Amino acid sequence: MNQNISLFLLWKMYILVGIFFMSGAVALAQNENIVLQLIDEDTEMPVSFAHYTIGAEKGVSDAEGKISIAINPDDELQLSHVLYGNLYFKAEELSKLKSNGRLKLKQLEITLQPAVVMGVHTQKYPDEQLEINYQDLLSHDAGAFLEKSPAISSIKKSGSYGFDPVFRGFKYDQLNIVIDGGQSATAACPNRMDPPASQISLNMMDRVEVLKGPHSLRYGNAFGGTFNFVSPDPEFTETLTPFGRASVNYEGNGGIFRTEGALGIRNKWSNVKAFGAHSQGGNYKDGEGNDVPST
Repeated sequence: MNQNISLFLLWKMYILVGIFFMSGAVALAQNENIVLQLIDEDTEMPVSFAHYTIGAEKGVSDAEGKISIAINPDDELQLSHVLYGNLYFKAEELSKLKSNGRLKLKQLEITLQPAVVMGVHTQKYPDEQLEINYQDLLSHDAGAFLEKSPAISSIKKSGSYGFDPVFRGFKYDQLNIVIDGGQSATAACPNRMDPPASQISLNMMDRVEVLKGPHSLRYGNAFGGTFNFVSPDPEFTETLTPFGRASVNYEGNGGIFRTEGALGIRNKWSNVKAFGAHSQGGNYKDGEGNDVPST
């Protein structure tokens, strides 16, 4: 009886030992180590610096594109590379590559749609605007009116007439003087005795737009800047309506008498207006009592 028990225990021990070795072999078979080389599908060149993750294992392919991983049937290999994107491979796919150990990767092809970039110029237009009031309508020289802006000075041909504007250090032909966007006033007589600004009647204008240069394609070629004298917009009425105005000014120093006026008629289709101005005077005295010639 005791002999049978001993024999039974011996066989039981043999069976347990066999099961132990078999389970170890199964475990080794489940965690299969494999070395893969990552190569480009088109160039056959190794893909280096590709990041991989499988299970709890992480790493980067070497200069030859090789990685060494342990494959578990439940694991999935994740590859990441800037040229190939994110790729995923199951364990059974990797086991088939064990014979040659090469994993080919296809580069991403990304087509970008055309992009339209629009820039909005936020600077106000024009740079400065000078409004013409009723007192300015009596001015006989538009160049003198421009001196209302602190950025504009002038070269005077005489004491009270012939103001040639200077803007940001630019003068003469470096400045463009236009009326409603069109060039209609130019320097007359030798040595610019009658500058363009002196030929403009302010009583026919509404405002002056000052544009800093260069504006080679706006109102003509002018490196220093442009003075655009803008006339008032015509007004219309439902019925035939006459209209007009008159202004008078007298200056005691020099006995200067100035007057200007406008007369017109308008209806719903048309606006006809006539302007006129007259000024006269003599020499005037400066602060020290010296006579200054008017011309």
